[in-house]
Amino acid sequence: MVGSNDPFWNSVEESDKGRMKCKFCPHTYDIKTSISRIKWHLSGEKRRGVVICRGVPKEVQEAAWKAMCGGNKRQKITASSVNVNDCGISTMEGGIGRVQREVHMQ
Repeated sequence: MVGSNDPFWNSVEESDKGRMKCKFCPHTYDIKTSISRIKWHLSGEKRRGVVICRGVPKEVQEAAWKAMCGGNKRQKITASSVNVNDCGISTMEGGIGRVQREVHMQ
């Protein structure tokens, strides 16, 4: 479509009056919109200044997110540094199982 070979251009189609439309929802873009903005729209990632697509298939959403974030998981589960060994197993008396916390990747 618009100027590059990026496969995510296939997720938009030309609309009227110099606009493009998302194939998965009613959202439209200016014809000069960057592919990055379209990928963020498809990725479902909030706080990027774009409207999130509510109709995108899960596999397209994941591919868009990976394309923008380098393939890392959305949330990385790591062991807490307090009272756990190197494998994330609690070392506290009576502490059975893993101690985990979420670390949000940016």
